Parts: sequence; C-alpha cells; structure tokens
Amino acid sequence: MAVDKPIITICIPTYNRGDIILKNMEQYVHLLNEKWPLLILDNASHRTKSEYQKIAAIAEHNPNITYVRKPVNTEFIGNIISAFELAKTTFLLFVSDEDIPNIEYIANNYDFFKSNIDIGCIRTSTHCNTDGDEKLNAYICDDEELSPSIQAIAKFAVNGNYLSGSIYNKDLVTSSGIFQALKDNKRSQGAYPHMYLNMKCAAKHKTRTTSETSVFLGPANTAEYDDGLQDVSGYFGAYAFGSRLDQFISFRDALLECTKDLGNNNFDPAAFYVAYLDIVTKFMQLITLTDYVGYLRHGLALNSLTQSFCHFAISAVRHFPMYEQIETALIDDIKKIEQHFLDWSDEICNPLLHHEYYKQNFLPKIVA
Repeated sequence: MAVDKPIITICIPTYNRGDIILKNMEQYVHLLNEKWPLLILDNASHRTKSEYQKIAAIAEHNPNITYVRKPVNTEFIGNIISAFELAKTTFLLFVSDEDIPNIEYIANNYDFFKSNIDIGCIRTSTHCNTDGDEKLNAYICDDEELSPSIQAIAKFAVNGNYLSGSIYNKDLVTSSGIFQALKDNKRSQGAYPHMYLNMKCAAKHKTRTTSETSVFLGPANTAEYDDGLQDVSGYFGAYAFGSRLDQFISFRDALLECTKDLGNNNFDPAAFYVAYLDIVTKFMQLITLTDYVGYLRHGLALNSLTQSFCHFAISAVRHFPMYEQIETALIDDIKKIEQHFLDWSDEICNPLLHHEYYKQNFLPKIVA
C-alpha cells in the first residue's frame, strides 16, 4: 500500500552541537516515521565532529532521517534557506539544535496540516521542564487565526524572537515570493530570518498561533565550548546595543515591505506607523529589560540608552513617505514609550536581579 506524501518535516539547523543533538535524538528517534521525517543541517561544524559522524551513520540506516553536512558555514540564515531548499514537504517545523520536537503534537495535528495548506505560518507554544535559562525563551501563544493585516504583522513581529516552534508552509512561502525575498535580503535579515518570514507571511497569507506545544526547550548553554554562544551578561555580539540597533533597522525595513505587500505596493502611512510603535516597544523591552545586565556591567547608563534609542527610532523614519502627516503623534507616542521604560529602568538598575524577580515584578506591567 502506497504511503501518502509526508506533509511536514522536522528541520534542525545546527552548528557545533552534535553531542546535544545525538543525546536528544535518543528521546524521539524511535517516534520518527515516513509521515514526519527529520532533516538535520550541519553548518560545517568544527566541534563535536565525532558525534555528527554518529548522527550521519544513524541517518544512513534510517530512511526517516536526512543528515546534510555543508562544506562551508553559510551562517544561521544560510541554514534556514537550505532547509527550504532541501525539505520535500509542504510544512517545515523548525527546532533549535538544543531543543526536542514534540512528536505527539505533530501526530495530533497531522490531519489538520493536510486540511489547511492555505496557512502560511504557524507560531506554536514551547515548553521546558527545567529551571534553567531556557525559561527565558519559553512562551505560550493564544489560539488565534489571523488574516493578512497590519495587526497580524505586528503580532508576529513582537511576540518572541526564538526559532523553535515556528512552522512554515514551504509551498506558499516559495510561490508568493517570500523565499526569494529572504534570499535577496540575507545580509540585512541575517540575525532573525525567521522573524522576517513571520512578518512577510502575515502580510500575504493566513497565519495562526496556538497554545499547543510543538517543542520542548533544552538548556541553551550545554555546550560550553560553543563559540557561537553568548552569555546574556556579556556585551559584544548579538545583544550589544549596536547590534540591537542594526536588528531594529532590519525590522523597520521588513515592516515597510509588508505594508507595501498589503497595499499592492502602495504605502499606507497610518498602518505603517501603528505597527512601527509595536516594534519600537519590542526593542525598548529588549534593551531596557532583557539586555540591561550586560550593559550595566560594561559601564553603560541604562537611562541614557533608553533615551538615545527613542531618538534613534524617530530618526529611522524621518525620511519615510508622508512622515510629516504623522510626525507629531508619532513623536508623542514614542516619548510615552520612553517614559514608561525610564520608570521601569529606574527600578531595575541592579545587575544582581534575576529572572524570577523580573518576572514577578515587571512582566505583569508589560502584559497590562
């Protein structure tokens, strides 16, 4: 009896974490089958080579596992692009290389995927069973289906930065030009290519968020030798203030593209600036509430960074189309955001505060 073409592939882009993947596979390799195969993309790792060799050997004898070792490191975004190029199914579930896919979620929703090939992107919830730093990446989504709109774009842009738990419709992403746009913008969108995909999908296709858990999060710092890791208390790297500014501009550019996607290449200033305020708030939270420990420990004044980011956010759209129509309201709203975060930063300017204290004392304010 012929087996139907599988509808979803579990995609794990990886770099220097062969030991973690090999250990994690023990928990779910027996649950893989022809309906939900596994694709592992090794980005020319130079660490844990022996473990990757063992994974390659397992894949050689398991038709439900494909292991691809790239000859050169194409960076994170290159691995994401390769997943779309190599996977042979309609949907792709991305799982970070320290995390574990929830096979039960895939099995329970398999018929749903087959019946809803008009959905461009699904943001699932993630869960962890430990008390480590991975709790910072865990999130629970609402159960909601969204039509293409500025509200959908903002929702997908501001909720979480983490790759795990993102499901993309490869066929729609490719046919609607989103995949080509990702490749064309791989330099500017290299830090968060999945967020770029989220925003573009929300502008062109039906999207969905779900409270169901598709991924179990693992400890982010298991591989102490991994030179791709950065402690949140550090400064240089992806969490540096300068890097956050670069990332902010990439989100701004993606938002501009998306508003044009919604308006058949016509720019709607009101729609753009409403969503822009959501992105300003998102990055203000990253700078003031997420990365503050590293900034304080490296001699940066948090209040001054808050103020300077607001000036930067205003300058970043000053030459955009029809800016003068919204300038007064936009500046007033950004100043309100600034004041809220200045008030919070006064309370949290203590590098010894830990996540539980932050969650109990400041997260409720954000939610409210």
